[in-house]
Amino acid sequence: MLQTLGKLELQGGSSSRSKSLLLLSYLTLEGPQERAHLSQLFFRRAVNPLGSLRTTLHRLRREVPGAVQTEGSRVRATLLCDVQRLLNCLDAGDLPGGVALYTGAFLAGVHLPDWSGLLEDWVYDRRAIIAQRVRRSLVTLGERAAARGEFAQAGSLAEQAYSLTGAPAPSGEALERLLLLLTAGQSVLLGQLRPPFSPSGWSVAEAQRALSAPLPLKPTALPRPSTADPLGAGDLVLGTNGFLNHAVVPRALRRYAERYPSARLSFRELFSVAQLEALTRGTLDVGFVTLPIEDDQIAWALLWREAYIALLPASHPLARQREVPLSALAGETLVIHPRPINPPLHDHVLKLLGQNGIVPPRLLEGAIPQTRNQFVAGGFGYTLALPSWPAELPGLVRRPIRYADHQQPMVMDGAVAWHRTRLSAHAAAFVEIVLALGTSGASRD
Repeated sequence: MLQTLGKLELQGGSSSRSKSLLLLSYLTLEGPQERAHLSQLFFRRAVNPLGSLRTTLHRLRREVPGAVQTEGSRVRATLLCDVQRLLNCLDAGDLPGGVALYTGAFLAGVHLPDWSGLLEDWVYDRRAIIAQRVRRSLVTLGERAAARGEFAQAGSLAEQAYSLTGAPAPSGEALERLLLLLTAGQSVLLGQLRPPFSPSGWSVAEAQRALSAPLPLKPTALPRPSTADPLGAGDLVLGTNGFLNHAVVPRALRRYAERYPSARLSFRELFSVAQLEALTRGTLDVGFVTLPIEDDQIAWALLWREAYIALLPASHPLARQREVPLSALAGETLVIHPRPINPPLHDHVLKLLGQNGIVPPRLLEGAIPQTRNQFVAGGFGYTLALPSWPAELPGLVRRPIRYADHQQPMVMDGAVAWHRTRLSAHAAAFVEIVLALGTSGASRD
């Protein structure tokens, strides 16, 4: 077992070289990779990157027999790591078990003087994503405890979530949920917080009453298929969007297929605005889209919220900073999708920037993320992205955004959406599964 949480160590193995174990960590979490990609990611500054990779793989095979295998030009790991165990627990709904496996920040203390910017970004991004997943689980456990009236336990779980090693400072909805739990549990941590993290006016009684109320997870307009009378054969057409990376989606698909094995699933890959149009026309049953949604015919429930990060050219002076001040982007060209592809999202992004005093002097448009990333890597501007979006491209760096006290963090919301009045029994059953697996509570029906 490869241990990456809190330290980097191979249990039962003899390899102790940081770069070898880091390579093994990357392969276990990212899956099979091309040799050319690995050589540039790990040995970019070597005289012979492919030769250095070959030497490292040979050493790993000698020190940890069977740990890595090669298949043509691709390399894969055969080991499991502790992060996979943790995520499997959380995906299966075992939140206490998953949280207990978090023994520290991902690859804590690991730093190589010659690692590439892309590799460094991968470590920090993975660290934040894993910690945020654990933090959300702790908050969920805290809200469940509060719903049972166990407010002291809820406050203790919120304290763990707030101070979680490896997690970025909470913001937006996550911060609001934490403050509510801390208030309800009368946590001593409240007296140590300072703006913008200080309480927002909840009394203890109000917080406890709010947390004791049932969360509005299931819109009442949904028909409820009887589990005693399983649905027969039928079609379900789902919209997919490459931007959505939420663990609920594959879990919902598996559960739906297990519960209704005779149902026929099909998928349409569409941008959010095209999914909404298809829902309105009746050619799509359920979609996974980004907010805002301006069509009153569409009902939705919030699935996730992520804070935007900045993608910058590696040669840009701001790329040398761990965090990019939002105000420093004021004079930079913004690379963004063309407005016709998704007018509400295009306008929403510019509105978020404008509310924080940022009006891009120029816009450079690219229809797909790969094109926008290439524009950025080429030095033509910056773009906004999410930590969960893949952005592996030479010459590109990912940086969290730092906000001034008067600025509001910029976030993107993702939702499951369906037509308000035209919903088949199969679609209703699928939406109920999605909601039961864990929306964040916000909905519009």
